[in-house]
Amino acid sequence: MTEHTEETSCDALAELVTQLLECGAVLSQIIGHMIRAEAAGRSAPDAAPIPEVAHELISGVLADVRKSYSSRDLKTAAAIIQKATYAIGEDIFLVPLDCPQDDSGINGHASGASE
Repeated sequence: MTEHTEETSCDALAELVTQLLECGAVLSQIIGHMIRAEAAGRSAPDAAPIPEVAHELISGVLADVRKSYSSRDLKTAAAIIQKATYAIGEDIFLVPLDCPQDDSGINGHASGASE
């Protein structure tokens, strides 16, 4: 049996963060492109909303992932991503760019936020 250590836990968390950032970057590029195309009038007038199109598009390309993992594994991954997304949204604050800069936060993380 493998002993659970703080180091392996930190490594696993670092890998999760890396994968979230990589996934977020790709998804941001896709959604950004869809928004620019829609704004440029390049989408059909009766096109489904961008979130629906993105969901269908991404579901379609994840067929191999669905085949490679059990439903339980996929539900666990979804739960981890959901919890991580909630934590990120709750604990990382974006400073509006039109506000004067002060010392209330470092790297977008507000002072006094729960750790």
